[in-house]
Amino acid sequence: MVKDGRIERKEEEATEPEIGEFHLRRDGLLELYSCSARLKSSMLRSLGDAFGKDSVEKLYLPKDSMNKLMKDAIEVLSVSFSGLGNPFFSDATLSGADPVNSKTCKELMSSGDLKSFRAKFNVESASSGRNGEEDSSDILMATVYNSCKVRFFPGQGVQAQSDIEEFVSRVQDVSLTVSQSAE
Repeated sequence: MVKDGRIERKEEEATEPEIGEFHLRRDGLLELYSCSARLKSSMLRSLGDAFGKDSVEKLYLPKDSMNKLMKDAIEVLSVSFSGLGNPFFSDATLSGADPVNSKTCKELMSSGDLKSFRAKFNVESASSGRNGEEDSSDILMATVYNSCKVRFFPGQGVQAQSDIEEFVSRVQDVSLTVSQSAE
């Protein structure tokens, strides 16, 4: 059952009513939140069957957009690659002190796809600027996936909803700017 943009199960309403959330935007995008991979695949298959396979596609952040976002970060904590073409491993994750500037990262960047990265970003919070000190809420830790998924991690302070929305807008802007300049 769909109610106010949330998918609910009727028979299990008392124990587990919400299994996902989605939003249909005016520009034709379908945003999925807290949905399992199985549910996402099922929805995409159903939409493809209803509207035609060519009318439904997943969004992906290009490697250039991901690189731009990593350059905007204060600190990159880990970088994950896929499709490396090596017969012994096709995925790799680099972490540690400054994994982006390592020789290994540069080699993998040229041969594989950038799957995700986890980094700390500066945000212009409403609470910033108190006594000239940097507050822990001025730093946002997030993992950005090439599948346009962004996962936020709690810091020491409470993160304002406006900071999260501003960061998601920044990801969108970088993606659009890089993709338009590539055309």
